[in-house]
Amino acid sequence: MKEEGFIVSVGPHVQGKESISSMMLGFIIALIPAVIAGVYYFRIKAIEVILVSV
Repeated sequence: MKEEGFIVSVGPHVQGKESISSMMLGFIIALIPAVIAGVYYFRIKAIEVILVSV
């Protein structure tokens, strides 16, 4: 009986002209509202978590 093997191919990654730096900038901009809300609601504890994680 013939065994079927695995097919090895390139992963389905998105191809684009955007650099990693510009993607990270967009990511940081997207996090700004969450940071503001966290600091507003949780005060110093949110600032501590942000400083430790960065």
